[in-house]
Amino acid sequence: MSLHPDRDQDSSINVVTLSGQALNLRLQGELLNLETIHDLKEHIADAYPTMPRAPMVKLLGVDPSADLPDFAPIPRDQTQPLTHVVVHHDLVEVVHKYQCSAFIPEDSWLHLDVSELFQNPRKMFQHEFDVRMQQLFGNLNFAGGLKEFMDAWKLIVMGLPTSSVNRIYDDSHTILSAMLGYFENLVIHFDKMDEMDDMMTIMMTNFVKRPDVHSIVNAYVRAELGCHNFDQLPTILLCMRDKKAKGRNQRRAGIGFPSVALAMMNAHAVASDTWNFRWKYTFLNFRNSSFSCSFDNNMLQYILGPVSLGHLDDKDRGEALLCKAIAAEMSLHQLCHCNPEGLCALSHAEAFSACVGPDFQGGVWDQARESIKASMISKIEQVNCCYTLAQISNKLQMAFKTANDEGYESSALNCVLAACEDALWKHAVGIRRLWLRSGWNFKSQEFSRQIEEVVAHHVGELAERR
Repeated sequence: MSLHPDRDQDSSINVVTLSGQALNLRLQGELLNLETIHDLKEHIADAYPTMPRAPMVKLLGVDPSADLPDFAPIPRDQTQPLTHVVVHHDLVEVVHKYQCSAFIPEDSWLHLDVSELFQNPRKMFQHEFDVRMQQLFGNLNFAGGLKEFMDAWKLIVMGLPTSSVNRIYDDSHTILSAMLGYFENLVIHFDKMDEMDDMMTIMMTNFVKRPDVHSIVNAYVRAELGCHNFDQLPTILLCMRDKKAKGRNQRRAGIGFPSVALAMMNAHAVASDTWNFRWKYTFLNFRNSSFSCSFDNNMLQYILGPVSLGHLDDKDRGEALLCKAIAAEMSLHQLCHCNPEGLCALSHAEAFSACVGPDFQGGVWDQARESIKASMISKIEQVNCCYTLAQISNKLQMAFKTANDEGYESSALNCVLAACEDALWKHAVGIRRLWLRSGWNFKSQEFSRQIEEVVAHHVGELAERR
């Protein structure tokens, strides 16, 4: 493809494909501010969604042997056309370089032309090649080429055209859900788990941050468990580590991608009903688990539990940061949700932070606890309904009693409960005035007793609605 700036009209760039098709890119409005070669590459991809993004493109100037750097200014006054080249990052060459070709079957996606991968990128994340990939990445001869291979793979993923990255397939899955499932399965069978986890996380995090990624972040996918099919689940749930309950306070940890989930929340507005989803420990292993017992936990409760010392190694810093972000997004009712054990998310956070101490992972779990507490108090202060406050107070009282019965630390929850009761009291004062103006006769003449009567009325209304 050749690009030739139209010198007679600064607002357009002529594009001629190698097949001879003439195109015209109009640079109007904000597009007149395009300055760098990278800007131009991205503009071409935006104008033609089937074309790859900047990482897969080179622009050549007068010297066809050297590509123009991404940071270079657009040569608008150049008399010679620029040449648009789609770069094919040959991963097979990397494998050959380290003498590991035996691990790549003939039907592997690695042999596909880049144009085929652009049309159906999910081929890169099919599970039938997992065993060979595990053998390849675990081979000592390939140790030096692992980063080189992953860097080239990342460029292909980042270069996928917009039309491919936002595709929702007939089975409801997307390229993002395929990546999450594939990389989880790959990492848990790889000896150098931390190294692979970091590389996969970086690739997916950068992918989610692409400005043209939109619909798939809030897409709902179907999760299958052997012969059990579940209703569709929000994609962000696939970022959570697998957990399997074996009894009270026991579970098997899997691999999660909290940094990817955090990137999804930072780059896109995650649907609010995502936080209503109730986690059941045994079906979190979407691919090969089975039923045993389940607990009705929201996402915060799922990440934080269990809270015993035997589970220190299945919570990492990224999950604590994710807890802070989720707490800011959840509604007050979601934050106050009590599982069948009678514990809310703050109860779990207090119990775990008390269990591990302030120095564990740099104190990030103490920060998570304080964030949940602050979010609850902030949202309580925004409530203008006495009945709602009575409802929240009732939930918090039950959670506080359960935490005390279990011997858990509950000072933070006590602060939230006090803030709720204080807000309830203040609203009751206003309602008392309205009742007096309407001629209501209180049972007592004492101010505090009248406030108690207002509160009792709303608590009774709460009981009647159950």
